[in-house]
Amino acid sequence: MDVCLKINNLNKSYDSLAVIQQWNLNIFKGERVIILGPSGCGKTTFLRLVAGLEKPSSGSIEHADNLKIGFVFQESRLIPWRSIKDNLKFVDEKGNGEILSQLGLDGFENYLPSQLSGGMKQRVNLAR
Repeated sequence: MDVCLKINNLNKSYDSLAVIQQWNLNIFKGERVIILGPSGCGKTTFLRLVAGLEKPSSGSIEHADNLKIGFVFQESRLIPWRSIKDNLKFVDEKGNGEILSQLGLDGFENYLPSQLSGGMKQRVNLAR
């Protein structure tokens, strides 16, 4: 099986706070992986490292050449004064309503983020 992501002796510290220590992991093509742990154990830091949003203190992260990585923040990061359709226009000039339909958000195109539930905001975030 092909390795899509290889983590070798990964470490991440913020000043004297060691968040990730000696993590090793291989993720193979077709595998699904869940990262579980208590608050503050390094889950989000790890994902930020893999996505290239942060640099490791030491160790390595190797991606397969054709691996595409996306990152969805815990907060929706939607622009509060823009409608859902206008939020989508940042990545798709049409404000693609088809993806909203697939995510069960038909009819909410003109709503503001403040008018949506937390789950709906996350689905818009995924659509974006």
